Amino acid sequence: MQRMLEDYYAQFYTKLFVSHDKMVNDNYQYAKSIIAWKNKILQSWDKISVESLHVPIPIRAPLILAKFRC
Repeated sequence: MQRMLEDYYAQFYTKLFVSHDKMVNDNYQYAKSIIAWKNKILQSWDKISVESLHVPIPIRAPLILAKFRC
């Protein structure tokens, strides 16, 4: 049980603390930049379009899904 708690803490809470520190540093500059980006996307949403899409054939090569981070 102790190992499970330590794993859970390491997997979730440690990342949460790092994220919190990143958000509050420099008078919340990182958080403000995220808000500015989100506002830019919202204001431009109706102008966004997909011009092309390349989907690999999974039979020829494995399909790799990307992970996104904030």
